[in-house]
Amino acid sequence: MPPKRQNIGRLTNAAKRRREKRQNETEEETAQRNKRNRLRMSRSRATKSSQQHKARNEAQI
Repeated sequence: MPPKRQNIGRLTNAAKRRREKRQNETEEETAQRNKRNRLRMSRSRATKSSQQHKARNEAQI
């Protein structure tokens, strides 16, 4: 079992770098990043069947 995280609720260096990178993006770069994320999520949703979705939801209950 992995050890417990000691920095829960604290900003990690990687998260800080990602946030700073996003803040320094131009509007065009932000639009491109958002478009890539939308495409990635739509592909992910398209590969999951409705049966898998239903089974996962039933398992959570």
